[in-house]
Amino acid sequence: MSAIQRLESGVIDQIAAGEVIERPASVIKELIENALDAGAGRVRIETQGAGLSLIRVLDNGSGIASGDLALALERHATSKIRNASDLQQIQTLGFRGEALPSIASVSRLRLISRATGTVEGAVLTVQGGEQEKVQPHPHPPGTQIEIRDLFFNTPARRKFLRSAAAETRALSLRISQFAIAHPQVRFEHIHDGRLLLEAAPTNSLKERVAQVQGVEVAEHLLEVEEESTGGLLVRGLVSNAAGSRGNRSGQWLYVNGRLIQDRSLGHAIHEAASDYIPRGRHAAAFLFIRVPPEAVDVNVHPAKWEVRFSQPGRVRSLVYGAVRGAALRVLAFSTAPTPVAGMPEDSGQPVAAPPGGEWATVLDPGVPAPGQTLREPVRATFGSTATLRPQPAAPEAAARPLPLGGEAPTSLVPLAQYRNSFIVATDGSDLLIVDQHVAHERILYERILRQWDEGKAERQPLLLPRPVTLSPEEMVTFEEVRSELEEAGFRIEPFGPREVILREAPAVAGSENVEALVRGLLEEGIEARQGRALASLRNRLAARCACHAAIKVHTPLSMEKMEFLLRELLRTRTPFLCPHGRPIVLRLTDRALERAFGRC
Repeated sequence: MSAIQRLESGVIDQIAAGEVIERPASVIKELIENALDAGAGRVRIETQGAGLSLIRVLDNGSGIASGDLALALERHATSKIRNASDLQQIQTLGFRGEALPSIASVSRLRLISRATGTVEGAVLTVQGGEQEKVQPHPHPPGTQIEIRDLFFNTPARRKFLRSAAAETRALSLRISQFAIAHPQVRFEHIHDGRLLLEAAPTNSLKERVAQVQGVEVAEHLLEVEEESTGGLLVRGLVSNAAGSRGNRSGQWLYVNGRLIQDRSLGHAIHEAASDYIPRGRHAAAFLFIRVPPEAVDVNVHPAKWEVRFSQPGRVRSLVYGAVRGAALRVLAFSTAPTPVAGMPEDSGQPVAAPPGGEWATVLDPGVPAPGQTLREPVRATFGSTATLRPQPAAPEAAARPLPLGGEAPTSLVPLAQYRNSFIVATDGSDLLIVDQHVAHERILYERILRQWDEGKAERQPLLLPRPVTLSPEEMVTFEEVRSELEEAGFRIEPFGPREVILREAPAVAGSENVEALVRGLLEEGIEARQGRALASLRNRLAARCACHAAIKVHTPLSMEKMEFLLRELLRTRTPFLCPHGRPIVLRLTDRALERAFGRC
């Protein structure tokens, strides 16, 4: 066994860098935190080559005295704490004193600064951890840090980086998250010579969201605020259903101004918004949690992503209450009928009732309370909809999803519509319940893919071209997936640094809220490019278009439309499963019914 020995300082620095500096976005985070801690009112970020070639951050903060430049590059050298007791009262974003030396150990760093009240600045250059002599250098008050050739001396780290677009998207997202947290600070981001973000100072959080994410995002946000004893406060913005996302990437949580990740708080948001956010969707949220510094430990993670609360239950309840307050102000859904893509218009002619008579009688199997009698049978006229309220059946009589390997029925006859969301039908022997939304989604999904395979994607020019402002990360994704969007039937043209013009959309998608569809497709593009999905981007785009255009729940259907929907469903390749993997049809057999009523 080899003898124990002390590691060289360069190796120690690279180990520390491995904990803190994972990718260019990590460098951006550390440098912006230093600028904000220095009291900057303006932060300008310039990047090239996804941040690997160049990261330059300029601020107008308090600056660093020339005599302290070399000390700033030493490990655990900081102006933000003095002793161990200060760790219990952290009120700055940075405090470890590891960021600059860690970055310098894996890059070529140039630090230029001029402290407030001095007449001349100074410059210090570091090559892979080796410092050169501090030299006088003209510079306005504030600091400029240049990082070139990131990971030039650690090629193994470069192998673990994602594509240039993914790294650009990540660093743009990090800048956006800081800009949202500090609306009083001017933020600018120039990437490869192009302006991606310019956010002027503002006192309005919603206005800052509009600057960063776009007006279309901000208009779906509701203000929330909840306060508790002991200095606890939650305020911010949470979206309505129209502003929801397919995942939790749109939930940004800050504790005392610090962006954090906390699964428990994410669950609290989800639970509080579950009444008005559709299943499978998540509310977007920009929430700022204020707690006394001594009630939170920010020193539990090298990159400072995680924190530990002294009373986590109280913080969770506060977040839940804030979002719940917004939920109570949101109208869950509209029952107004709307045109549905791919569905025939009603003929106005009466639809003949199937054999067995003009009426369908459905009994409510609910057990009456003492002193009450069974409710009268509910009779639903064919050609109209019935609102049925059966109680849960016995376990052995529960409806089961049709098996993936099972044979589809040759025909389905609609009997009634339940809650304007489910079609109650029969295949001649059993009772079947069909989710109208996912059934229509499956029909449209296969139709869209078939059109794409044949090169016949039907386009629909928009009556008026629609401008959309994208977030910086959405703009990066748009450029990456533009060809796929064109194949899908969209015609979208760049109109500015972060603006695009929608001119045409797939005919199946309709023209209602097409801007939200495009944002959803960009969201799918981000997930597909990150490799988190087995399905190809093409299939994800088709599924998103189908979901957007499919008939919604709580939409009344005539008997004619129900017949059409069931007929088309049976013509699909996979009539039992929607494109997202949810069941479409549940079956309740005659035998299960008889067993539930004690007949066998």
